[in-house]
Amino acid sequence: MDEFDVTLECDMNATACLKGEGILSSGDYGPCTIICAYDSDSQKADMFHYVMPSDVIVESFLEKVIQDSSHENNVHLYVQGCGLSVVPENLQQQSDKNAYHKRESIASFVQAYFPNKEQVDVQWSGRDTRGTCYVNAATGEFYTDEKLPSEYRLDLDEDVEDVEDVDYDCFFHNLENSSQA
Repeated sequence: MDEFDVTLECDMNATACLKGEGILSSGDYGPCTIICAYDSDSQKADMFHYVMPSDVIVESFLEKVIQDSSHENNVHLYVQGCGLSVVPENLQQQSDKNAYHKRESIASFVQAYFPNKEQVDVQWSGRDTRGTCYVNAATGEFYTDEKLPSEYRLDLDEDVEDVEDVDYDCFFHNLENSSQA
């Protein structure tokens, strides 16, 4: 098994962290918002995967990224998703309005915490767009489905138990639960 055979998937409405090696994956997103953060100093990748996240959840994630980073200038963010959904025509206008509002809210939090625009790459999805984001925990490279190199892709028939053989520091937490504490 080479070092990039392991993909850790971030569950919906949760965050995940992978340190040192491997590929951290968002899983499928559409209207969900994905925020990937990579600290180049510690080689740590954090990922956020939420459907229409509240401002408190976004802010909690960004604060945790900064708190856990060696220095906030070492962090690069990649924001993806929050796609416009195809809904019945009578609901389309309100659905789009909600998505645009959420995009503005997320962008304002990201800008407040990371004012250096060189650190942030935001790519909102189009109408009825689905995809997956990936971050390489060793290099900090960000990928989408179309750009993920073939050598990083898992064989879909591969036994998931192989993940236990890899030495990496990983944790999961649900920000909705931790922010209520």
